[in-house]
Amino acid sequence: MNESGKINIKLPFFILEKLENDAITFNITKNKIFNEIYRSFKNKYKGYKIEINGKYDKKKSFTLNKANHRDYIDIIMGKIYVNNDINEAEYFRDLFYQYSILPIFEREKILFKNNFEKLEKAINEKRKIKLYSKNRVREFNPYFIKQSEEFNYIFGYCELRNDYRIFRVSNIKEIDIYNEKIIEYNKEQIEKYKENFDPFLSSEKRVKVKFTEYGIEKYNKIVSNRPKIIKKENNIYLFECSEKKAQVYFPQFFTDVEILEPKSLRKWYKEKLEKALKTYTKDYTS
Repeated sequence: MNESGKINIKLPFFILEKLENDAITFNITKNKIFNEIYRSFKNKYKGYKIEINGKYDKKKSFTLNKANHRDYIDIIMGKIYVNNDINEAEYFRDLFYQYSILPIFEREKILFKNNFEKLEKAINEKRKIKLYSKNRVREFNPYFIKQSEEFNYIFGYCELRNDYRIFRVSNIKEIDIYNEKIIEYNKEQIEKYKENFDPFLSSEKRVKVKFTEYGIEKYNKIVSNRPKIIKKENNIYLFECSEKKAQVYFPQFFTDVEILEPKSLRKWYKEKLEKALKTYTKDYTS
């Protein structure tokens, strides 16, 4: 490491790929990821021996921010290298490896630690927050955090929309905690959402579809965001599913599904197919 806090390290392809994907998924820089990994794992060196002789392994440079740089010089270097048992590259490869083997929702907690800490504090103290997300500022009553499939979500009551809302924790830009206590508008309803959590708020919402035989096969295989079956009769299925969830899940079936109800969703699906048809009726020229 040089005086500016720059670290040069060779990493195996499987770790580099995880860093690249996380930078895209969470819309943050690889250098920020590096600093958050260091902050979370700096005292957790486990002695993993990571092989770096692969064809696609590459040398990468990262820069520790001021706080981490100072910490690394004052504390970590003295602990880790006291008997020259390991070198800098081995130490950082170990930290990167520990991060890379975690599921994505755990990596999200590491990368957005400040968001999680503020939300948990507000929930524990039952205090309102100001939440900045998607270019909007919202007065929000936070009730609980839940993990669903890949990501973590905060559930609460949004006073901007006067309704329950869910936000992915990693999509929140900033959080301010108020002294004002939260309002629990309907405790029974909140517990119901908590017990049957769905980031698309599908509880008590219904979508009816008609599958082809191949569509039924696909439904049994495509598990990500798959809606819960309420009733089925032959190839007609009634799901507990919000329109937003249906708009994510059913387009991958293309013509192997027909939306029957609600009419608004059927209209949405029809417009998407018509737009696709117009695109593909044009002659393609390179």
